[in-house]
Amino acid sequence: KPAGVFLEDVDVTGQANEAGPWCIANAYVPVYDAGAIGIKIDGSGVNEGYVWTRRVRCESSMGPGIQLTDFVFLYGENLETYACLGIGVYLEDIIEGSLTNVTGRGASGLAGAPASAHGIAIVDCQGLQISNAKGINNTGHGILFSGASCLYNMVNNAQCWDNTLYGVADASSAASV
Repeated sequence: KPAGVFLEDVDVTGQANEAGPWCIANAYVPVYDAGAIGIKIDGSGVNEGYVWTRRVRCESSMGPGIQLTDFVFLYGENLETYACLGIGVYLEDIIEGSLTNVTGRGASGLAGAPASAHGIAIVDCQGLQISNAKGINNTGHGILFSGASCLYNMVNNAQCWDNTLYGVADASSAASV
């Protein structure tokens, strides 16, 4: 139940790419695991926490890459995921914030990648602004808005390519994304 967290220069590397040519006889085959989250900060119950990030990266997680949930303020720059088998960057119930240079580069084509793993998922967030967002090579959408409380969010300068589904999708029931 963090009240304030500052992550700077954090790198987490998982096992999702272990089946590559460097692995002896390619003996390891990655399998998606929803509980194998690279970086997770959950402010549930606090609903007033602050999170700041600077150069936070997760690569090759067996599940979701970075999950940040239930905060009042989220600010940061250079939040990146690469080849994570689950959703790259998952933001839920964040009530205000600003992020720049956010990349959700997925695992399309990798063994163990589930269908519909999005690059950046913005779920029930309000007043969140993301600049320079990239959703690349995902088995789902590049960037996805969803939830009944997904209000007043903005993504500027989005670049999405090589996603199985849409580059940017709004599956929310709110009218002001």
